Amino acid sequence: MTDSGALVIVPTHDHARLLALVLAQLTRQTVDDLEIAVIGDGVGDDTRDVVSDARRNDPRIVFHDLPKAGRTGEPHRHAVLSETTRPVVTYVCDDDLLLADHVAEVTAALRHADLAVPRPTLIDAQGALQVESVELADDEWRRLIAGTRSYVSLSGLSHTLEAYRRLPHGWRVTPPGFHTDQWMYQQFLAQPWCRAVTTSSATALRFPSVMRGGMTDDEREVELARWMERLSTSDGVREFGVDVARASWSDAMRWRAWSFTHAAELDAARVNAIDAHRALGEVRAQLDATVADARRVEQELAVAVEESSDRLAELAVLREHYEAMGVEAAMARAKRDELAEELAAVRSTRTMRLRRRLLELRPVEMLRARRRGAR
Repeated sequence: MTDSGALVIVPTHDHARLLALVLAQLTRQTVDDLEIAVIGDGVGDDTRDVVSDARRNDPRIVFHDLPKAGRTGEPHRHAVLSETTRPVVTYVCDDDLLLADHVAEVTAALRHADLAVPRPTLIDAQGALQVESVELADDEWRRLIAGTRSYVSLSGLSHTLEAYRRLPHGWRVTPPGFHTDQWMYQQFLAQPWCRAVTTSSATALRFPSVMRGGMTDDEREVELARWMERLSTSDGVREFGVDVARASWSDAMRWRAWSFTHAAELDAARVNAIDAHRALGEVRAQLDATVADARRVEQELAVAVEESSDRLAELAVLREHYEAMGVEAAMARAKRDELAEELAAVRSTRTMRLRRRLLELRPVEMLRARRRGAR
C-alpha cells in the first residue's frame, strides 16, 4: 500500500469485451503512481480472462473477484476503500473511457475540493458528442441532484479518501428509485462541509447503455475502439477538445435561446407572483380580522356560558322548591279525599237522614225563618 497517488475503481459484471478496452485506455494515464482496482461483482470466466491478460501487461491492475452483492456491488466498493490509503479516488464504468489526463486533472482539482467531476460529456446513439451543463459548485445544481432525476454519472466521479471516510455511510446498497451513482453524489452533497466542483476539462467520455439498447456487443466494441484510437494521438485529443468546445457553445446557445424564448413568460410569471403576493397580503388581513372577530365571539360566549351556569343553578333551586310544593299539594289532596270520605260516611247515617227530613217539614222551616227574622 501507498499513501500517495490515486486509486481508479472499475466496477464490472458482464461487459468483458468492453472492459478490455477500458483497461487498455486506463494504462495510458499520465500519472504513474496509480492503482487500478477492478471490482468483479459476480463476473464470469470471460471477465476473469480479460483481467488476467491486462494484469500481465500492467501490474498496477488489481482484481477483486467477488460474488454478486447489492444492486451493483456497492458493498464491495466500500470494502476496497476501507483498505486503501491512496488519497485520491476516481471511478469509471466498464463501458466508458477516461482520457489520459483525467487522473492528473481531478488530482489538481481535489487539492481545494472534496468532490470533483469533469465536464459531463457523452456520445449519443448516433455518435454525436454532447456536453451537459452540470455545475456542482452551484447551489441550484446541488438541489437538482438531490431530487429523483439523475444528472450525474459514476464515470469521472472523484473524491478524496479523507472526505469519503467522513461520510455517514459510504457505499451501501442503493434503495429503489435511485441510481447507484446518484445516491453517492447525494450523500456527499448533503454534507455542509463538502466542497464540490466541476472541472473545466472533459476527461471522462460516457457511452450510455440506455441509448444503445439496439446495439450488439460487436457494434459497441467497434464504437469504443474507434474512440480509443482517436484519443491515442495528440491531434485526436486536440480535435476532441475543439468538439467539446463547440458542443459547450451549442449548449450555452441553446440555454440562451431558451431564456429569450421564455423571457416574456418569466416576466408574466413575475407579475403574477407580485399580484399573488398582494392578494396574499389582503387575504392575510382578512384572516387577521376574522381571527379578531372569532376571539371577540369567544369572549362573549364565555360570558354567556357563565351567565347560563348561574341561571341553571337558580332553575335547579326553583325546581327543588316546586318539587317540594308538589309533595305538599299531594299530601293536601290526600287529606281532602280522606275528609270527604268521612263526611260521606256521616251523611249516610240514620240520624242525619232524619234531621234532613225534619228540616224539610214546613212548620220547621217557618220556625227557622222566624228565628232568623228575630235576630
